[in-house]
Amino acid sequence: MTVIIGGTETVLGPMDSATIAPGEVREIINRSNHVCKMLVVFPYPPEVRP
Repeated sequence: MTVIIGGTETVLGPMDSATIAPGEVREIINRSNHVCKMLVVFPYPPEVRP
């Protein structure tokens, strides 16, 4: 899996991890013919109380 952030490419391998800050422009590409899995974790926004 190739992750491109701000024009910089990083190739992630099995069991690698990456942190992408909110609002960053990014591109994620699978340049192989193999299955690539990605787990995305993000917090829910805080509740808005009237």
